[in-house]
Amino acid sequence: MNSPILLPPSSREVLVRIPALSSHVSADGFSLRPIQPEADADWLHDWLHRDYARFWGLGQASPDEIRKVYQTLQDSDHSRAYLGRRDGRPAFLLEHYLPSLSALGGHYPVRTGDHGIHFALAPVQKPRHGFSIEALLAILEIIFRDTHARRVVVEPDIRNLKIHILNFRAGFRYVGLLKLADKNACLGFCSRRQFQAARQRHQEACP
Repeated sequence: MNSPILLPPSSREVLVRIPALSSHVSADGFSLRPIQPEADADWLHDWLHRDYARFWGLGQASPDEIRKVYQTLQDSDHSRAYLGRRDGRPAFLLEHYLPSLSALGGHYPVRTGDHGIHFALAPVQKPRHGFSIEALLAILEIIFRDTHARRVVVEPDIRNLKIHILNFRAGFRYVGLLKLADKNACLGFCSRRQFQAARQRHQEACP
C-alpha cells in the first residue's frame, strides 16, 4: 500500500443542521427509522460485537456504552443513525453525518453538499446474493432523494477489503488515503451521476 496522501484541510465549514431522512420506501423496498438508543442498545451491541463489524471499533463496548454513543450521535447537529428495514426485517445500520461539522472535515477540502455515511449490514443466517449492493444503492438513493447532497463521502478502514469492493460497485471513487485518529482510511466520493450510473449497471446485470 502506498504512503498516505496528506490532503489539505478544509478552509471553511458549512454551518447547517443535518436534514432528517424520510421513512419513504426506496425503489428496492428499503425503509428507514431513526435509531432509539435506549430501546435499540441490545441489538446494536449484538451487531457491533460480531466479527464482520470489527472495523466500527465498538467490539469491546458494553450495551450501556453503545447506548451513550448513539445518544450522543442522535443529539448532535451533524449526525443521525437509522435502522434500515426491508419487508419489515432489519437490513442495515446507517450513520449519516455532515463532514463539514465532523472531525473528518479537518482532513480534506469539504465541499458544499458533502454528506458522509457509515453502514453495517444486519447479521443473517444465510447470506443472499446481491443484498449488500442493493442495500448500499438504497442508502444512496434515499440520501440523494431526501437531501441536497452533491456527493456522498466514505472513509473506510484501508483493511476493509469487502467494503472497498462494494463501494466501487455502488459508484464511489477513491481519491487518496487519510490518517485519522482511529484508523488509516481510504477517502472516497460518489456523486449523484456516479450513483445513477452504478444503479443502471446493477439493474442491467440483475433485471
